[in-house]
Amino acid sequence: MIPVAVIGSGPAGLAVAQALRGRGVEALVLEAGPTPSWALRQVDPRQGLVSPPGLSGLPGLRWPRGPLDFRAFVAGLDAWREREGLAVRTDARVEGVERVPGGFQLATPRGPVDARVVVACGGILSQPALPPFGPTPIPWWHSRDARAPDVQGRRALLVVGAGVSAGEILATWLATARPDDVAWLAHRGPVRMAPRRLLGLDTHYLVWPLEWLPGRLGRRRLGLTHEPLLDAAAQAALRSGRVQKVEAFQAFTGDGVLLAGGRRLTPDAVVFATGFHHTTPVDACLRHDAEGWPILRRCAAAPDLYVLGMRYGGSLASPFLRGIAREARSVARRVARHLQKR
Repeated sequence: MIPVAVIGSGPAGLAVAQALRGRGVEALVLEAGPTPSWALRQVDPRQGLVSPPGLSGLPGLRWPRGPLDFRAFVAGLDAWREREGLAVRTDARVEGVERVPGGFQLATPRGPVDARVVVACGGILSQPALPPFGPTPIPWWHSRDARAPDVQGRRALLVVGAGVSAGEILATWLATARPDDVAWLAHRGPVRMAPRRLLGLDTHYLVWPLEWLPGRLGRRRLGLTHEPLLDAAAQAALRSGRVQKVEAFQAFTGDGVLLAGGRRLTPDAVVFATGFHHTTPVDACLRHDAEGWPILRRCAAAPDLYVLGMRYGGSLASPFLRGIAREARSVARRVARHLQKR
């Protein structure tokens, strides 16, 4: 039985593996995809990170000043992983986790893995959230998979969702949109907007002190469920009516889209900026609240079971790189202490 199994080789999985090594604990990192950090490689490499580089570091990894896109981010992760000598077992999707005497057994296509401690870091990027629908003649993408050629030049674009990704998709479309082109933003409630910069500073620096607050008080979750729309061009287009806010997406029809309330649209492409599922391979071992979110305390469900990078898992910053960096060190410290007691 190995000491620690880490599920996922994205930023959270690599960060906790590196932090554990610093405490003399070797972890086996299991990656579902064919290469390390596989889910990150599905994102448009030209897309910029939401957080500024100064708040996007990980244990032993700092970024140079200036814009940071996913191409540079993934390349930096690869170099850091190789420099630290963090081994990753690829093509090892964890299909189930169950408690066994002394720890856990993880089911993978390459055979079971027995571990005393499990840290689940399977990032949400591998689980896009989409409404149920069947075949449709209208091309569509989840925002993770949409690229500039998919949306630029569209005469009638529908974007479903109203968070950070929706703003980025609209900004990409606006860059080449003609005066008679139209775009709609479908969202159930009002669109929350926030400035990307305030008083010359990235607003992430201004809210940073609040992010140390816990993600839960008892069973009550704290913080925003969805991020606000940050892109200035998309905000201006919504305020001016250049992009029209419409009711929530209901379903595809034979030649278009049905919205809540019965309105119909005929877009020539649809992008679902609808976020990601928050399920994990260890869900069967966790307690959940009424809306299905795991109930964790400082990322822990038990002294031998952790979920890292999950919203509400530790602090308000838990799903962000800056929160992952702090909580990876905290989890490694507690895991090492737990193993010493065994």
